[in-house]
Order: sequence, then structure tokens, then C-alpha cells
Amino acid sequence: GDKPKDAADFAKEIAAELTDALHNYNRMMRVRHVYGEVASLRDVEKEKSCVEMYFLATPFLPVR
Repeated sequence: GDKPKDAADFAKEIAAELTDALHNYNRMMRVRHVYGEVASLRDVEKEKSCVEMYFLATPFLPVR
């Protein structure tokens, strides 16, 4: 059967997704605000948001 993932697996997936989001400029990124509105961002705005998200997620990422 399917085994549940460990917390370490989730940390690796999140780190990979953050890295991809920071370096992939060819796709749009959606950001959901607390009150439910969805914003489409351009490259400059996306880069700033991704960097901010990375720093917010840093405490949850594994130490290399």
C-alpha cells in the first residue's frame, strides 16, 4: 500500500518548488490573498513575492 510521507519528504518537495518558482520566468504565478482574491503577477512582482515566500519558508526547510 501507500506509505505516508515523512516530514523530510515534504521539506524536500517544498524546497524544490521554491527553487523552481524563483528561476522559472516563463510562467504566471497566482497568489491567493487572505480574503480570497487571486492576483496574477508579472515577472518583477513574481520575483519579489517568491523571494518573500522563500524567506518565510526558510525556517521549515532542512539545513544542508
